[in-house]
Amino acid sequence: MSPARTGARDGRRRLHDEAAPGAEAEYRERHAVVWAEVLAALRAAGCRSHTTYVNGLDLLGVFDVLDFDRFRAMMDASPGNARWQADMASLIDPCTDPATCRLHIGR
Repeated sequence: MSPARTGARDGRRRLHDEAAPGAEAEYRERHAVVWAEVLAALRAAGCRSHTTYVNGLDLLGVFDVLDFDRFRAMMDASPGNARWQADMASLIDPCTDPATCRLHIGR
């Protein structure tokens, strides 16, 4: 799995996914109130800022991180992130190819 890179090894990274058809509104609602434990994990993993965009079924997360490899490892190890990803899974199109564009913070 390789994130869409913006050039530098560290810095802003784009993570793209697709919403399950009909799940866009609920996806927006849930992301309006990201769990405190997930926000804390993002900060602890070196995320300086993050923004989520929804355009139809296209979902785009933009993360500004100090060290992307460390960020991914810490988020992959985060129990809160694992619960968040499991909770969000029903809103993500399961047919999206993980090798090309289904990129989550957690795997």
